[in-house]
Amino acid sequence: MAATWTVVKFITDNSVEAVPSKWLSDGKCSWPSYTRDRLMKAIRTCEPPLSCWNQHEIIPFRNATYNNYATARKKSMKAEETSDLNSENEKTKRVLKKPKIFSADSDEVSDDSSADSISDLGIINHEFPQIQIQSSGTTEHESPNNHGSTNTLAEELSRELSSDITTNVGIDKCTCCVIHKHEAANNSGYFKQIIRKLTILEMDMCDLKKIIDRSPVSTILEIQNIWAEFEFPLSTIEVLTSFEEFLSDEENMKKSITELSKVGGDNPNDFMKRAMTKLMTPKLAAEYSWVGLKKKKIFSKMHISHLLIRSAQQNGKTSSFTIKELEDGIKKVLRRANERAMAEEKKLSK
Repeated sequence: MAATWTVVKFITDNSVEAVPSKWLSDGKCSWPSYTRDRLMKAIRTCEPPLSCWNQHEIIPFRNATYNNYATARKKSMKAEETSDLNSENEKTKRVLKKPKIFSADSDEVSDDSSADSISDLGIINHEFPQIQIQSSGTTEHESPNNHGSTNTLAEELSRELSSDITTNVGIDKCTCCVIHKHEAANNSGYFKQIIRKLTILEMDMCDLKKIIDRSPVSTILEIQNIWAEFEFPLSTIEVLTSFEEFLSDEENMKKSITELSKVGGDNPNDFMKRAMTKLMTPKLAAEYSWVGLKKKKIFSKMHISHLLIRSAQQNGKTSSFTIKELEDGIKKVLRRANERAMAEEKKLSK
């Protein structure tokens, strides 16, 4: 039976993962207590589940079963990024307390126990321009790009925000008595400070946004390590197909070339023997020939053949050999694969 992988959502932690379909049963997923590398190998090779494994409740995605792990892994990552599984619906508000008010006739302090959130001031959704604010002869310069109309914009902004704050907070209109006149003056200065700080903060955010918009977009690619992602040497055509899918990504190919070139070898025959022995079993290699002779599968058109040649070109001692000489090294290993497979079986039978 061909190996398949299914994308599921784990109910406990809302995570999404591609797992072997054989691990799923009755709305639950068997999950081994392995290390990360060992776990990845178990998933890649569709290791049969054991009765001692933990059981986790899952929700399978509809039409989310695939014949190779690479495709299933991409689908699980896409599902994790585009869904709201990890979103938080709760919204919090920062509380802004009013300052203590001192009366004009005594030293007693009057505490206002009420608190208003910043969002209630009606100023969060304003689009603040790049402006320069001047107050009492002191200039606060927060943006590198200033224009001739900044003072006018600042004045309009201050008037608008002051109007919103006065309307929402509801300052006592009485300014006749000494107490209310002093209180109104204190509140006015306090709110002006709030307006000034919020304006500066908004300008800084606009500047940061411009810097980010001008920066080149960089894509962070997760480049896998082939020795950790697959269980080598590869022993089945199904696993080799998954490895081919992995190598179809150029970034994965480059990383694999760097790793494989380290196996060494003094000449093409030596390098190809060492590299192919590490990548695939002789029994699997015996099913291929370079151009598909004797009804075998064609090896020359596979990504793994390009991996071997490019790795040899990057290896110091074999980099000077021609592509034809490197191909001959691969052909020699494939011709003797059946002989080596029989020798291994004979050794195991003893």
